[in-house]
Amino acid sequence: MAAKREMPVGEQSFQNLRNDGCVYVDKTPYIYKIITQGRVYFLSRPRRFGKSLLLSTIEAYFLGEKELFKGLYLEHAELELAAEEGREAWQEYPVLYLDLSDNNNKIPGTLEINLNDQLAGWEKLYGTEPSEQDFATRFRGIIRRACEQKGRQVVLLIDEYDKPLLDTLGIPDLHSKIKDTLHGFYSVIKGSSKYLRFVFFTGVTRFAKMGLFSGLNNLKDLSMIADMAGLCGITEEELLANFAPEIEALATKLKLSREETLAKLKKHYDGYLFTEDSDLHVYNPFSLLNVFQDKKLNDYWYATGTPTFLVEKLKRERHYFPNFEKGIPVPRFVLENYSTDSQEVIPVLFQAGYLTIKNFLPAKDTYLLGFPNEEVKYSFLGNIQPILAPLEDSETGNAVWDFQEAIETGDVAQMMEKIDALLAGVPYDNVN
Repeated sequence: MAAKREMPVGEQSFQNLRNDGCVYVDKTPYIYKIITQGRVYFLSRPRRFGKSLLLSTIEAYFLGEKELFKGLYLEHAELELAAEEGREAWQEYPVLYLDLSDNNNKIPGTLEINLNDQLAGWEKLYGTEPSEQDFATRFRGIIRRACEQKGRQVVLLIDEYDKPLLDTLGIPDLHSKIKDTLHGFYSVIKGSSKYLRFVFFTGVTRFAKMGLFSGLNNLKDLSMIADMAGLCGITEEELLANFAPEIEALATKLKLSREETLAKLKKHYDGYLFTEDSDLHVYNPFSLLNVFQDKKLNDYWYATGTPTFLVEKLKRERHYFPNFEKGIPVPRFVLENYSTDSQEVIPVLFQAGYLTIKNFLPAKDTYLLGFPNEEVKYSFLGNIQPILAPLEDSETGNAVWDFQEAIETGDVAQMMEKIDALLAGVPYDNVN
């Protein structure tokens, strides 16, 4: 009997993943492109899409942990790159890794406590000076001293930069304060550029108008770049190349052929498209790994919860949800220039992974957005309907299926009947 292969479900540490012998889809060709083509990057991807693992992999590279890269693209690519640059391979750089994902920022002072804790940890390594009293001056001093002490420029990795902002979207005063705090903190990066080798931000949302990154003229946003469409998530090619035993085992469990099993996986978990310049769809990695671990086709990603800020926005807005199926037109400038001051929820639904690009209309410079797959579609409708109508949990599933069936069969009378039944119970303040 073949040994069981470990699925890295929820694993965010590249070191743990490699040391534990987990299955790893090699993303280091993308990392090679990133580290050789620029210095300051930003990437937006939905939650549970591997952003933290990506940063952890980049961290391991810059720490010179070559043993972790055995058998991967970067193992040999780094040797060639070092030869080209006339340096030793696997050089170690000082790395500052800031994680903003784990705290409940609705509680005033939480962000400040987190930043202070991170800075204090770095100050134990690189020292401090009496004149450094606020977050910005402390951060600037740490970057400079780390570079001077180690003799190499600093690598700065910031994970989930927007989590404090998303947590407080419904709390205007606190949100504004957090925005100011982060702006002051991130503004240090521009003035410290000579001490920085590489900078990478990740987040769910692309808050283009917030000015958090003002002055970073060399910041490259990878979020909708065709060459980076497969940076996070699992492509069809990667699925077939890396998970053949799991596909076979799942097919046996479901009593389906390999082709039928692949069709179900595609229909349920594929469909994410992040740019109009590529047709490279990706599967949700969190759901796919869970399926292979449990050998069940469940709604894993959606079960991790809908962010509160989305629920609150959907309560305030009125949307005809059948449009989510056929495609919602969104002009490019709306999708790519979202601001926290905006009341529109559609751009956030796209960035958060609930909608994806279904088509692009060049003549109108407009995207058509819709549900990426069945996991998101049915789970979204099942989750949103109770927000808008007072159904018992036991009734929600049947109502969603009845409504979906009416849409798919074109039964207008039944569909209107379902809509009337739902709207009859919707509180007045939900539609005003």
